[in-house]
Amino acid sequence: MEEGSIVMGKEKKDAAAWNHYNKSRPRGPAGPTGKNKNKRRRGGLKKKVNENEEDHHKKAECSGPPTQTNTEMEDFYKHQAIVPEGEAWSMFLAALKTPLPVCVRINRSRPGWGLVIQKLKSMGVFVEVPWYPDGLALKCEAGEFNTNPEVKQWVDRANAGGLLTYQEEVSMLPAHLLGVEPHHLVLDTCATPGSKTLQCIDRMHFMDYPPYQEPLASAAADQPLRYNQGLVLANDCDTKFIPVVRTRKLASPTTVVAVGNAAKFPPLFHPAGTHCADVEGSPQVLYDRIVCDVPCSGDGTLRKNPSIWSTWSLTYPLKLHTTQLRILMRALHHLAPGGRLTYSTCSMNPIENEAVVLAALARLPDVHLVPPRQVPFPTEPALTSWKVAYPQKRSEEQRSAGVRSAGLEWFEKWEDVPLALRPPKGLLRDTMFAAPVTRGSAVDTRIRPGMNEELRQCLRVLPHNGDTGGFFVAVFTKSEHKAATAHHLPPHDQCASQNAKEVDGVVAMQDASVASDGKPPKGLKETKPRGLPHYAREYLDVDANSAEWQEMCDFHGIATQNTQEAAQGGMKPDASLPTDLCMWEQSAMMRRVGLSLVSKGTMKILKAEPPLSAGGVFIHSAGIRIMEPIQANFLMCCKCRWRPAQEGAAFLSRCMSKQRTTLALGPFKTLLENRELPMDQIPVAADSDGSSMQVGGVVVGVELPSNSSWSMAQRAQVQELVDGMWLACVLTGKGLQGFTSNNEIEGVSMYMTMLTELMEV
Repeated sequence: MEEGSIVMGKEKKDAAAWNHYNKSRPRGPAGPTGKNKNKRRRGGLKKKVNENEEDHHKKAECSGPPTQTNTEMEDFYKHQAIVPEGEAWSMFLAALKTPLPVCVRINRSRPGWGLVIQKLKSMGVFVEVPWYPDGLALKCEAGEFNTNPEVKQWVDRANAGGLLTYQEEVSMLPAHLLGVEPHHLVLDTCATPGSKTLQCIDRMHFMDYPPYQEPLASAAADQPLRYNQGLVLANDCDTKFIPVVRTRKLASPTTVVAVGNAAKFPPLFHPAGTHCADVEGSPQVLYDRIVCDVPCSGDGTLRKNPSIWSTWSLTYPLKLHTTQLRILMRALHHLAPGGRLTYSTCSMNPIENEAVVLAALARLPDVHLVPPRQVPFPTEPALTSWKVAYPQKRSEEQRSAGVRSAGLEWFEKWEDVPLALRPPKGLLRDTMFAAPVTRGSAVDTRIRPGMNEELRQCLRVLPHNGDTGGFFVAVFTKSEHKAATAHHLPPHDQCASQNAKEVDGVVAMQDASVASDGKPPKGLKETKPRGLPHYAREYLDVDANSAEWQEMCDFHGIATQNTQEAAQGGMKPDASLPTDLCMWEQSAMMRRVGLSLVSKGTMKILKAEPPLSAGGVFIHSAGIRIMEPIQANFLMCCKCRWRPAQEGAAFLSRCMSKQRTTLALGPFKTLLENRELPMDQIPVAADSDGSSMQVGGVVVGVELPSNSSWSMAQRAQVQELVDGMWLACVLTGKGLQGFTSNNEIEGVSMYMTMLTELMEV
């Protein structure tokens, strides 16, 4: 699971420094408590070991360093033989006790990405991650990063501005192994905190793929705009940490952020009467690529979360196993035939890794593992055999003596497990074992010959091999879209619901994708949401003939064009807004709060039947928000009550012929810092075509600086930065007023810093 890195230098392991670890203490693995206890048990609460990775570098007071030893954990992994005993085992333990290197990934879809790489390399502490494509990932030693405050401050600002992302090296593996392409429909089942989601979005936009070569925000001004065909649907049940703010900084029309339970993510169907080219004969919306990065105990993150040494629990992975399997089974149901799914955890426990993969393979005969691409850093093959352990109860004498563990009880087969440790009250499940389960006199036939050996195609990453965290990843594919039915489930404990069957907590969808009449099941269509939460959004079609739409386009000088017409003649800067890809954003209170530009892939989700909300999943945001309403009690004299949104300002700068102007570097910097610019400091209150601007929404950019001594490469770099420096403002009688939040403006501030540094060279 994720993502940032511990940055404490070896020479600074004092009390003040170790507080960083206490500040990022995870919610687990000791297990959930309080009001979240039942949610976590049902899979309804997304647990991430470093929920807010942007805050993981902060320091404050603390009592001292955590203990870096846990006898029970060491005994467990030594018994599982994940590392050979002897020198390798000593190196493994030693690596777990050292800080993790800081790793960042550059977002190539943002303007100035090449300058970001140059800047990081010039700092003298960052080196390229050799296996990641195009040199877009760099890392440095934790001690060097922490002892260079200027370096840390610059990287933190770049991270806040969306130019780069803190992401652990092994965390880049799942999205990298998927090979995302611009036309793919991608689902991220458990997206918090969002680094893998951003990686998929970024790859969609920088792929060297003929129709999609130019990123939206940084395409040359004389080139036609290109709209991505794909989708990245980021789902998570934790509303506090869903990656809405982070995905908005990439300003991609392919993005949808939703809130829902991954283990119960509902099937979606194309509207009746529409042609479906996704899967022949199936009206269900299926996904070409799926990132299934499930909640886990997180002991692979010991190097960045040393508090796990004292909170590690053997029972917590046992509780998570069923949730992980449910999420994987549901994700595999949504996978398109021939597609790819990565299952990953930042745990080293085979109960959370190989056991989950084996159980899924046993239940779905049309699902197989795919040999992953060659990754040029050391990995270990997955285990093919393991044992299940359960902590023995402590005696009263041991409790009074403060003995933490009374030892472990080991089981090789499900038949050896006593009834007290089985369901409904026990924590052990038959899906946790590597050996086939005997039911009566017959052996479970779901275990195919050689299935355990197939597990060797999974990858284990251990800290001492490549100076990384611990990680596990498996790549699945599916040959046929055929959901699991009762035939593939154990004969005992079956309980039917309307659209699913659940056995030992594992939900398997019935074959609802193809009904007898070729339409979605009636039960799904009749399902209605019980009510929308405050954060939920609905998206409505734009009526190009409505007075409101015409007024907004005329006021801002926006020429519209249908995407089919544009495909024939090319989308030019003065005619680039596709009406059929624009949708009104409506809040739960039935008020229009924005106008969004979406991709064709995003449109499939927004127009699916039944809607996501019918299955308990609520859309938080979709596409690029390009327009927002002006407050009802503000600027009453304005002819148009809609203004450009900061998220879409750079995009709109190429679509608008009115209400668009540029400033010299000095006035623009004043506007950027103060969020306002008096009228007397505006050289000419006019549009780029010379006509007078009206009171209302405007987009403001920077005049391209000129210097005769610049080379062609330097001019191109300056142009790229200027293309991303646009502000959403409102022109009042007193001057320009910026309508941006601190979060939204951070990226433009970084471009200003980079432009200033470039001009000083």
